[in-house]
Amino acid sequence: TNENHDLQINNLSEILNKKRRALFQERIDNTRRCEYQQNDLNLLQESNDKLSTKLQETKEQHEAKIKNMSDLLNRQRQDLFKERLDNTRLRENWVEDQLVEQLQTK
Repeated sequence: TNENHDLQINNLSEILNKKRRALFQERIDNTRRCEYQQNDLNLLQESNDKLSTKLQETKEQHEAKIKNMSDLLNRQRQDLFKERLDNTRLRENWVEDQLVEQLQTK
């Protein structure tokens, strides 16, 4: 009958509208979820960039400290070498002076 058909059409129409609303709501929820995930990803990327910058700065600072210590060590080595050379010359001069003194006293 026509009433049955109208009732079935109305029921199917309601079911279809509920499904459309559910799909629309699901699309909204998915969009929000994507936005939250994108925000999280942006925050993680920003944090990663800051950490990378900090790591690079720390690496550069350590490299500079190592270079400074290496330069200092090299200067100390040079100073020590000069000091040893001076001591050797002083010893040679002292021995020479002793020999001259011995020869003069004889």
